Amino acid sequence: MTSKKQSFPSFPSIISVVSIVFYCAGFLRVEFQLSEHKERINALEQATETQPLTSGLKFTGAARNYPDFYERRRQRRSDNSDKNATKLEIGADAMIKLRQFLSELKPQLCQSKGDACTAGPPGPPGPHGPRGQKGDRGRKGKNGNKGDQGIMGPPGRSGKQGIAGLQGSQGEIGPKGQKGNMGLPGMTGAKGEPGESISTPQVTVSPAKLTVNEGQSALFQCSVTGNPEPAVVWSRVNSHSGLSQPAVSRGLWRLRNVKGSDAGIYRCSATNILGNAHQDTQLVVNVSIHPGPLYAIEGSNVTLPTCHVTGHPAPVIRWSKSFAQPRQGRVKSNNSAMTLLDVRKSDSAEYFCTATNMLGKVVQKTLLVVVSLPQFTVKPPSKIVGYIGANLTLNCSAAGDPQPVISWKRQGSQLPVGRSQQIDGALVIRDVQKEDAGIYICVATSAGVFDTETVANVGTQAKGELSLVFKSCII
Repeated sequence: MTSKKQSFPSFPSIISVVSIVFYCAGFLRVEFQLSEHKERINALEQATETQPLTSGLKFTGAARNYPDFYERRRQRRSDNSDKNATKLEIGADAMIKLRQFLSELKPQLCQSKGDACTAGPPGPPGPHGPRGQKGDRGRKGKNGNKGDQGIMGPPGRSGKQGIAGLQGSQGEIGPKGQKGNMGLPGMTGAKGEPGESISTPQVTVSPAKLTVNEGQSALFQCSVTGNPEPAVVWSRVNSHSGLSQPAVSRGLWRLRNVKGSDAGIYRCSATNILGNAHQDTQLVVNVSIHPGPLYAIEGSNVTLPTCHVTGHPAPVIRWSKSFAQPRQGRVKSNNSAMTLLDVRKSDSAEYFCTATNMLGKVVQKTLLVVVSLPQFTVKPPSKIVGYIGANLTLNCSAAGDPQPVISWKRQGSQLPVGRSQQIDGALVIRDVQKEDAGIYICVATSAGVFDTETVANVGTQAKGELSLVFKSCII
């Protein structure tokens, strides 16, 4: 009979079964504890319902009825016996469990029927925790009140010399100081040159005699020497009137536009403290007459320019005509002037003024031109109308000896600019405008001196309108 070999379970299977058993035991233990805590909580609720907590004593009595009250009390006594050892053994886990239990118990006690729990006494301070990290730097506080000034410290070291500043304004002049002591005498200087000797005035006039024609200028120079310097004065001999001061400068005397009456003796005088001196000079003015030409109208009376003559002895004046003598009966003469009566064209000629004395003669001439007034041979109409936009011609011509020159002008205004032109004495106005109306004057001039005028009144109108001239005729 063969014996069967008995088989045993393996080790892992045994471990698994044991683990399951321990898990089940742990689970049952947790269930028992939960049911126990639930019963305790129910007991507390029933106690609070039957005996409300009104004070700390009632709460203490209720707490004594709590199933674990005496058990916890005995446990506290046993803990006090070995207090020192227990304190060291309590760790962080026990503290956490205690706090969790209290947090679970407090809502059940404090929320029953709305009664509030009174705060218990503060517990002992816990141990210091670890030091935290350094916080951020706070904001800067306000400045405090300014403190009292401290004691001045010792002077610092001298720095480098800075750049020189701008020059300041000049200060006021200070008071005059006291006079200093006289200095030592200086060295004797070199001998100076001898000074000028004083002297009486000496006068020299140049030229001693001056002859000029009438209308020219006379110039005399008076040179004076003497010490002190003499004062120079010009005067006219046998005349109480002095010379104009602007004409005298540093002994120089100038006379402009000399006349025949200026002829005579002039004196330059020099005076200083030692005396005076003078010297004379003579001014001679030659005969003078306007050279002409002198224009006269035929049939008028003409006086020839005055012939100014000076000289000593007094000269004799005689008038003459070139190539002939003036007709007697039509000539009047008063020595220096001659008048011709009822002049004619044949009187046009050169006339000579001759001054003669024992020292010689001087001859001057003038020209006389006798002209006839211009006579118009063609005159423009006294009234004429020009049509706007058309051309207008005003004819004018004259005769005379010499031949007159024709020119045009407009009364109170100028001729139309850019539209007027003079052709052989006629005035042509192109593109007549309304503003061209006015009085136009034709001027005939002989010898550039004598002229004669004739007038034309010009009106303007548009084509198709009846002229004012024709209207007056119809009426």
